Amino acid sequence: MGYTAEYFPTHVARWLDEGWLFPGARLIEFGAQEFYCDPQAAREQTRAFLLARGKTPAEAEAAIGSSGTPAVAGVYRALGIDYVAIDVDEAYGSTFFDLNTFAPPPEWIGAFDMVNNEGTIEHLINPLNGFQVTHELLKPGGIARHSAPLTGWREHGLFHPTSGFYIAMLNENRYELLDAHADFQPARPWEDPLFKLAEPRDIPSLWGLIIYRKQIDQAFQPPADHLMTPNAGAIASRLAADWTAFAARRFNGDAPQRGGFDLWRRLLYTRRWLRSVAGRRRDRKAQAHPNSA
Repeated sequence: MGYTAEYFPTHVARWLDEGWLFPGARLIEFGAQEFYCDPQAAREQTRAFLLARGKTPAEAEAAIGSSGTPAVAGVYRALGIDYVAIDVDEAYGSTFFDLNTFAPPPEWIGAFDMVNNEGTIEHLINPLNGFQVTHELLKPGGIARHSAPLTGWREHGLFHPTSGFYIAMLNENRYELLDAHADFQPARPWEDPLFKLAEPRDIPSLWGLIIYRKQIDQAFQPPADHLMTPNAGAIASRLAADWTAFAARRFNGDAPQRGGFDLWRRLLYTRRWLRSVAGRRRDRKAQAHPNSA
């Protein structure tokens, strides 16, 4: 996962100004975050942000470190924010948590002032659980922020929620909508190895951002769709009850019994990881030396 060099002065500054975050607030982040950009740019932008927020030069330097890429957690903690990140790889000090199958531990229920999902939920095979966990983690009055693809990102993630899903979820759970907008990405050729276009053409991509406030302390209500029947209300009620019973059987932080060793899966995902590392290195080199090509 990655923060841009401008992430703190652009996004976190707004959260502070809006009162969504404040000294003593608890923030939980989906995905072990790092700065995915030129380290020097991240240091300069983040240092300026901390100084603008009243931190002394010594405090700013302590937060970003003396060299290299700053640690995201250290910057939040310099602001007096109780910061937690969850992920399955436990990178950058994150806590192991499977957003596909876990329920929050009891001490996390209703314990956070803000949940930040910066491009994580689309990588889940069960993204609905990610939205339910968001709901369960937040205090009434807490803020959820989801930054995720809307359409066109064929090479990114596994599932992308639709606008219709977000609208239904907002209504079902009586969330207060604070912001929602999409960023347009220039159209690119559709070169999908699986789904071929009859006629080649460029396809645009949209990345969405939605921010909402949890207003009341009630159980998460999953959206229902396409109930075109006079019995729609009764069916939706039954579906919600079924989901509640199903969700109650999620793991509570205890890993399930491990199965046998899967050599094929290990080799497959190791190969994907190596390709990903090589790609990220190329991207970072290009960002650090944009005129070297």
